[in-house]
Amino acid sequence: MTIKVQNTMNMATPSAKTVVYGPAKIGKTRLCLTVPDVVCISTEKGLLSLKGMNVPYIEASNLADLKEASMWIHNSSEATRYRNVVFD
Repeated sequence: MTIKVQNTMNMATPSAKTVVYGPAKIGKTRLCLTVPDVVCISTEKGLLSLKGMNVPYIEASNLADLKEASMWIHNSSEATRYRNVVFD
């Protein structure tokens, strides 16, 4: 084994991937308010519960829009300000 001394200053932060499933009107969409540095991808125009909450979002009404949003998240320098993405 080769010894490799590392430093925790450069340690990657593990990410969580979570799916929230449940009946309507229990607060799944509002849960994104607890996520830091978030951008929401709205796929069903269901963000009314976030009105006035200052949550950035991208409207994706079809698969092409969803693909374009995904490309933007992965390739845009503007998207680097968002550490978390919520699909709703």
